[in-house]
Amino acid sequence: MEGSGGNGLRARMRRLADSLRGPAAPRRSSGGPRAAGEGWEDAAAKFLRKRGLKILEQNVATRFGEIDIVAEDSGVLVFVEVKHRRTDDFGGPAAAIGRRKRGKLAAAASEYIARRKAARRPCRFDAVLVRGVAGEAEFTHVQDAFENPLR
Repeated sequence: MEGSGGNGLRARMRRLADSLRGPAAPRRSSGGPRAAGEGWEDAAAKFLRKRGLKILEQNVATRFGEIDIVAEDSGVLVFVEVKHRRTDDFGGPAAAIGRRKRGKLAAAASEYIARRKAARRPCRFDAVLVRGVAGEAEFTHVQDAFENPLR
C-alpha cells in the first residue's frame, strides 16, 4: 500500500509543477545543424538536377569525412561541396571551403573512387554556394571550384 500512495503524490506534484511552469517554449528542430545542412544539400541537389547533372548519391560517408553530393555531368564524376551562409559576413559560403576542407574532400573522393572502381573516370570538384534564408536563398554553382588534386 505504501508504494501506491507515493505514486499518487508524485503524480499530483508533477501536475502542480506543470501548472506553475506556464506554456512550454517552442522547441527547436531535434535534428540540429546536421539536419539543416541536409535540407540545403537536398535543395542543392534539386538545383543541380535542373542544371542537367545526374545525382548519383548524397551524404556519402567515408573515413575522411562526408561527400555532400556525388553527381555526373557528361561522363565526368563530380564531387560537390554544399555551403550555406545567411550573409556574406566573414566571407560568405565560399570562404568556408578552405584548404583543410578541400584536402578532406579530395581524400574522401579518392576513397569513393577506389571503392567504386572508378579510377579511369575523369572527375572534378564543384561547389554549390547558398546565401540567404529558406524561401529566399540564392544558389550559385561553381564548376571546378578548386584544383583537382587527383589528376
